[in-house]
Amino acid sequence: MMSRISVPTGSWRETYNLYQMPLPVLVLLAAMNQSGAALGPTADLGLEPVISEAKYCGKAGGEITLYLRFILHFQNNTQTPIILPMFAVLSGYELFSDEAALKLNRSESSVSIRRNLVLDAAKLDSSTPDPKLFRTLQPGDIWSAYESLSIVLQPAHGDGLSLLGKDRYLRLRMNPWPAERKTGEKLRTLWQRYGVLRMTEVPSLPLKLHVEDRPRAGACPVYVD
Repeated sequence: MMSRISVPTGSWRETYNLYQMPLPVLVLLAAMNQSGAALGPTADLGLEPVISEAKYCGKAGGEITLYLRFILHFQNNTQTPIILPMFAVLSGYELFSDEAALKLNRSESSVSIRRNLVLDAAKLDSSTPDPKLFRTLQPGDIWSAYESLSIVLQPAHGDGLSLLGKDRYLRLRMNPWPAERKTGEKLRTLWQRYGVLRMTEVPSLPLKLHVEDRPRAGACPVYVD
């Protein structure tokens, strides 16, 4: 039987069918009306994650992870066009114990995801942003992408902090420029007439997660985005 959940996420007040999320195993709600301090100084480019899939996964040694797949909505909140690379990658995430910690920007844990450079920026056409690789967002424009993440809820052999049966706020971090920095700065200058090339990390709006204390974890296949 398919579960149906209404997820109010800022301007995206829609109802999503989550085929892989039997309720009440997992409840994910967007955190609303958070303070500007919690969102950080880069709210000029809004990033709103919407859960499209969620699974508990069991691994060796009793480890339990939570696999999440997101639709990411980027929105230009400025009055200037933003040139957004379409090859942005997830660079990390933070977990906050409660809303007070979120507003104070005091994370309980912060995880960085190191990835190799995904693009040789020196081979890009420096005359204009390639529409196959870049999306120019006019003021108010929205562009959507996809990303996935696995969070350890119960470490193997019971070692370390367990998140089972707890509520946490999750905030993603996206790296829009996983390429050589010096070349990017050069392109940013050359493309000024088209807009501002976004190179700095983008934090998302936070999501509130409730994790079941005794989830039924199954085997999860390897996902490739």
